[in-house]
Amino acid sequence: MGERIDETLVDKANAPIETEAGGADIPAVYWQITTNMQPGFTWVTIPQGGNLWIYYSWSQEPAQTIYVWHQGGTTTPIEPGENIVAVGPGDMIIYALASPDDSIKLAYQME
Repeated sequence: MGERIDETLVDKANAPIETEAGGADIPAVYWQITTNMQPGFTWVTIPQGGNLWIYYSWSQEPAQTIYVWHQGGTTTPIEPGENIVAVGPGDMIIYALASPDDSIKLAYQME
């Protein structure tokens, strides 16, 4: 289901955010979105482990690919509608659209 992920890109996507102020304004737990780490793909890094609630839908065309990537390389497909997926810190929601004209609706939060 999922694409093979280059571990060096995972390290870059999961790298902590650095600011000029030394990070004082960055919350301890935050979601991080990385676009085009692999051309056309969006990665949403999950900040902590637990059960992830995900809602997914589309209007014209579904995503070319959409899944949760787990540390170690296994994947869980994301189906239309509501999904509950057990995740660990650093796992990622990964998706790519078939065309730049497509759009999807994606909602997510920790339960």
